[in-house]
Amino acid sequence: MFIYPMWDNECQRLGKRKCTPLGAWLHSIAELIGFLCLLSLPCILLYLAFRGVAGTFHYGLWLVLAAPFAITLLGDAMFAFSWHLARRRGFEYDSDLREARWNENGDRIVYRCSSGNNRDSTRPDHGG
Repeated sequence: MFIYPMWDNECQRLGKRKCTPLGAWLHSIAELIGFLCLLSLPCILLYLAFRGVAGTFHYGLWLVLAAPFAITLLGDAMFAFSWHLARRRGFEYDSDLREARWNENGDRIVYRCSSGNNRDSTRPDHGG
């Protein structure tokens, strides 16, 4: 719920970023929201324990514990929408070939990562 699946590899992440910069940005924000909500859980539990020890706890404070879960739903929606934007452009990733493909202005774009020297290539694919 708080942590989203990792990228298959860096080429998939970079391909999605080139395919849909907005989708990649939403994906990153969703991951940040999930991480912050996960980190907030122990803090909230410590706060509730402190209020219990201090004698100022009341049952309405349990609602504070629901906040990270509710905020995570926003992150889930952003994550799903980021992949919707990529799928709408026909984004596909082939882990065996380490290449991402998507449609752009009527062309099929292929993004490949090489294994050395951090070189990559983006080019239209006119063949079958």
